[in-house]
Amino acid sequence: MITMRKSFAGRVVPFICLVALVSAIPVCAATYYVDAAGGDDANAGTSESAAWKTLGKVNASSFNPGDMILLRRGRRWREELVVPSSGLSGSPIVFGAYGSGDKPLISGAGLVQNWTAKSGMIHAAPCNFHDIDSVWQDNVFLSQKAALAEITGPGQYWVDAANGSLYLWSRSGQSPEGTVVEAGKDPSALSAAGKDWIVVRDLTLEKNRALTYGIVTLEACNHWTITGCEIRYSAKQAYGIKVTGGSHVTVENCRVHDTRNTAIYFREASTYGTVRNCAVYSAGRNNDAGDNGAICFGGVQKVSCNQCLIEGNDVFNTGFGDPQGHNQTVLVDRADGCVIRFNRVHRSVKGGIYAAGEPGRHIKGLRVYGNLVFDVNLKHEVHMGYAPGIGIRDVEDARVFNNTIWNVGASSWSDSPLMITGTGGEVLPGVRIANNIVGPATNPARHRNYITREYASFPGLTSDYNLFADPAGVVILDNDVSFAGLATYRTAHPEAESRSREGLPTFRSEPTEDFQLAAGSMGVRMAPDAMDFDADGDLSEIVNVGAYAFGAETIGTTWLTDGDLKPPLPPSGLKGIP
Repeated sequence: MITMRKSFAGRVVPFICLVALVSAIPVCAATYYVDAAGGDDANAGTSESAAWKTLGKVNASSFNPGDMILLRRGRRWREELVVPSSGLSGSPIVFGAYGSGDKPLISGAGLVQNWTAKSGMIHAAPCNFHDIDSVWQDNVFLSQKAALAEITGPGQYWVDAANGSLYLWSRSGQSPEGTVVEAGKDPSALSAAGKDWIVVRDLTLEKNRALTYGIVTLEACNHWTITGCEIRYSAKQAYGIKVTGGSHVTVENCRVHDTRNTAIYFREASTYGTVRNCAVYSAGRNNDAGDNGAICFGGVQKVSCNQCLIEGNDVFNTGFGDPQGHNQTVLVDRADGCVIRFNRVHRSVKGGIYAAGEPGRHIKGLRVYGNLVFDVNLKHEVHMGYAPGIGIRDVEDARVFNNTIWNVGASSWSDSPLMITGTGGEVLPGVRIANNIVGPATNPARHRNYITREYASFPGLTSDYNLFADPAGVVILDNDVSFAGLATYRTAHPEAESRSREGLPTFRSEPTEDFQLAAGSMGVRMAPDAMDFDADGDLSEIVNVGAYAFGAETIGTTWLTDGDLKPPLPPSGLKGIP
């Protein structure tokens, strides 16, 4: 019992103590369950036997830090999850899964059903979704036509918006009945604006409607982790994951694939973003001009996405749409302090890894090391502009160390395996290039292995301990002058590449594409560990050149962790692919 005194102070002090006592009591975190088949929104939601049913119920609820919202495995929701509340540091709100079976699936697409036969091979069904721009049949993206008369073959459709109908020539040429036809209806499968300290894990998120959104769309969100998820099948010109503003958003251990535009896109001051240990493939499948890459950090408004980390990802089969827009698989655009390391980038129409500033806005503090880049820029008969294996432009204070670059298509100097360049007249100090295996281009008639000091001034540039390998002969382009072989280059530039070598390495496990050097190969124990790969503080110990400095690093994700996923082959007929 609290005894109240008659004085003013005596009355106020106990009240303040009582408020402090009440506010110090932590709110107990709760777990909520959602079951699309067996739930009911009238339930309490706090047990599996009393689960909610819809994501609409989740969207309309408020949650406390530490709460968990779990979706039942094996269930599908055709509605958008809009995160309604924020967590706190140490007590994030978690959206995850419970039960057994496949991951819970949230789709931004609705079913199109009740087909009737029309003229010829065309069928029609009612479809009243707003602004339909994307339709899938059995998860295959279909071709939209502007009029019924333009439907001339399988996999084509037209939307009669005035009458709420969708006309389709089925991919099989038969009735669409018995197949799954879906049209994008929601801007995203999952979205949030201004919500912080959130974890999203073990969900499948697919399909959406809006051109400028992602399957996952985050705006001004901080301290998010998206982990163990599959994000797939974006709408026309839409992204897989789109992050605008905010900071400390991490995407890890995810599969992001079959996106019409860039798979993972951080833009406009999205600082401290991380993409780690993800499989990113079949991205940039748009047939219209667009970004069309796999992983991109950069703002279209020239606002930096500083301090990004891209590590341990397996990225492939990118850009098999129109070769326009961003011409790189992994792109850092006007972002300082970024690290790109231990990624496997391969089998792409686009270039490999590219970091670009611009006049007056140089990138600073870039680190690119331990990456394996091979079989990129495969449509090299089409000049796309700045699509190298690894390239930097208008960058200062950069380190490009211990990368393996092999089999790069080249239609011009800007598509070379390794490129260091700048805009005319820019001064770009502090660039260091070392310990790389710079392999062949796949277009010997037009290739260059290494481009350096092109169109800008690079005071203090050091480039050494690189292994240049090309059966057609190494060509180095420096300030618009070509040099055939290292010996010729050193004659003109005795300070450059003094300890680099020219020759063909022997890889240990050809043709399994891990590119580890065989015992006794050229490049084994050739260079100092200038990036301190083993973190022992010794920068003088001698290591291998290329991505496998110590011979056993893990480059990219491992397919063994997900037995149902195997890297698909790229389309046939591309140069450089056996």
